[in-house]
Amino acid sequence: MSPDEVLAELTALQAGDLPTHGGATMAYVYDSGLSGLEELAAAAQAAFQWTNALDPTAFPSVARLENDLVGAAARLLGGGPGTVGTLTSGGTESCLLAVLSARETWRARGRAGRPRLLLPVTAHAAFRKAAHLFDLDVVDVPVDPTSCRAVPAAVAGALDEQAALVVVSAPSYPHGVLDPVGEIAAMAASAGVPCHVDACIGGWILPFLDDVPEPFDLSVDGVTSLSVDLHKYGYAPKGVSVLLTATPELRHAHWFTTAGWPGYPVVNPTLAGTRPAGPMAAAWAVHRWLGDDGYRELARRTRAATVALTAGASAIEGLRVVGTPVATLVALAQEGPRRGRRAESRRRDDRARLDAAAPAVVRAGRRRPPGHAAPDRDRRDRGASGGVARRPHRGRMRGGGAPPAGRRPGPRRGRRDDRPHHPHRRRGGRAARGGRRRERPAARAHGAGARPGLGSPPTGGRAAAGRRAGPGLPAYPVTPCSRAQAATAAATASATRRSSGLGTM
Repeated sequence: MSPDEVLAELTALQAGDLPTHGGATMAYVYDSGLSGLEELAAAAQAAFQWTNALDPTAFPSVARLENDLVGAAARLLGGGPGTVGTLTSGGTESCLLAVLSARETWRARGRAGRPRLLLPVTAHAAFRKAAHLFDLDVVDVPVDPTSCRAVPAAVAGALDEQAALVVVSAPSYPHGVLDPVGEIAAMAASAGVPCHVDACIGGWILPFLDDVPEPFDLSVDGVTSLSVDLHKYGYAPKGVSVLLTATPELRHAHWFTTAGWPGYPVVNPTLAGTRPAGPMAAAWAVHRWLGDDGYRELARRTRAATVALTAGASAIEGLRVVGTPVATLVALAQEGPRRGRRAESRRRDDRARLDAAAPAVVRAGRRRPPGHAAPDRDRRDRGASGGVARRPHRGRMRGGGAPPAGRRPGPRRGRRDDRPHHPHRRRGGRAARGGRRRERPAARAHGAGARPGLGSPPTGGRAAAGRRAGPGLPAYPVTPCSRAQAATAAATASATRRSSGLGTM
């Protein structure tokens, strides 16, 4: 094959991917919309694509890139004279290393038993992954059911000899609210427990805003480490993150070193050995080009879009903003059930009111970049002829009998004949289960990066839902998917793995 044919094949593979530009894809990509930024990042990444960051003595340029980016993050996020840091592959690895450092520090103190991770229920799942990998017990810290912020009193009650690390979010990913960092960090410090601030999504935007309610970074007494992603609102390509630690000792705790084998001495500051230098170079180039003034302008425009979205949503009857968003994440909750044709009419009216309240935000979010056609929403319902193919009524309702008089035949509800019944599946409605009416699913939206000439930055949404509280745990909103969404995702993943030769899940 020729190089052009290989590239054409790669392009064809992307045909089913979500667009990475134009603000139509939330959470996965962060598009600044600035002309020239993508070309600069691509050129920098290509220049370092063969460089191995495993050994900075062989490639001293890598050490310069890492020192510059860590220094920039430390200056931006309240670092002191002893602050050091590490470049990682992403937010998850930064969180993993923070937990690993805390566990090693806890062990070095001669503690017995299993260490515990004090984790707000709204903290990112990467910390639960870290607890699983590094053998820590998770102590779930409840959040206030109204503000969705971690409850300091609950943290105080869990600070014992087994506590190895306390985590707070700035902001939390599910709701975009800022945990009481100062209060919780002070409690942790008085108990001799490290405190980590997860600022992966907010760390490169909050410092450039004027309306942040309270300090959250390393300048706060008791904060010992902080993570921030450069591939989010630092607008660098995937994947680059920074883990800052208040002292060199905390950084040494997550390093791995050995000379106990016949090969070369191994010094790994991260979980990986070989590390690609290309993303580091791209992040370095983007940071050098934008500078503080460029980041400040992007942050303020993105925040303005978020505020407009919040105001528009708040004007809709039956819809409320969850907590007090401080950056670019917004969680919306719908109160009360809506069913039938009247509900659909209300939803259309709500969408119209939201358009009127925040036209630049919503309409920009619907805009698609050139070359990306709008998806056929009826694709799954169309037959080969292009017409709508409806499944015929099977003639019997669940439990026997014909359809009620006056009711149009339609697709059969409930269990299909060709699908085996699960013995533990619950039957009956809410009344039969004795359940209570719960809050309707919430929606969460990102304020994405601004695009010049398109007005305010685009936004999007994602579903969230209420969760029933356990013993001693207040009700708190989280963001699970529905059973149907989970089944669809699992089936899609399984089919993808089979078609790619990876086997089944």
